[in-house]
Amino acid sequence: VLAILISCIAVVVIKNEVEKYKQLNNKIAQVFLIIVSFFTIFNFMYIENMYFQDCLAMAFSILFYILSAKWCIVEKGKHYLLKSGFLMLLAIFCYQGTISCFFITALVFSILKESNWKNIFKNMLISIVIGIFSIFINLIFVAIIENALHLEQGRGFAPNELLGNILYIFEKCTDVLLYTGNLYHSHFFIIFLLLI
Repeated sequence: VLAILISCIAVVVIKNEVEKYKQLNNKIAQVFLIIVSFFTIFNFMYIENMYFQDCLAMAFSILFYILSAKWCIVEKGKHYLLKSGFLMLLAIFCYQGTISCFFITALVFSILKESNWKNIFKNMLISIVIGIFSIFINLIFVAIIENALHLEQGRGFAPNELLGNILYIFEKCTDVLLYTGNLYHSHFFIIFLLLI
């Protein structure tokens, strides 16, 4: 129940940020924004996450990633990069598997905020630096804890293993995007993305 509540807060944050840049004068547009914000979080893949015991950690990670993207792109006040980085670290320590939420949200917020492609590109570079920095801090922390507690997870931190994992992800993207990994009908995911 708490995971659903945290996820609803993430929906509200997305809706409120979009409303800052897109003035919606009629009720139909406002309802459509709420629906899009809702399905951005509660999509067909996320609902399945609610079956897992660590769904609360996943929900917090998504909320923290969205707030981190908000601070990185929208709220450019004093120490905005530190605030964004701190939220990014909280998110990545909650659950690493949802990190793409940060980059996608940062891109959407940047497109909504900026009209100049150079600024969008600059914002995305900043987000990538924050993301990579947070990933490496997380990897170092996990390695230190594994060493201190004499644990072995089977996850390697060698550069060739990371590169192999990244290449594997790109290799399987076509299967996931076009054939949904055989979870749903072919092209369902592409249709879902186009509807949003």
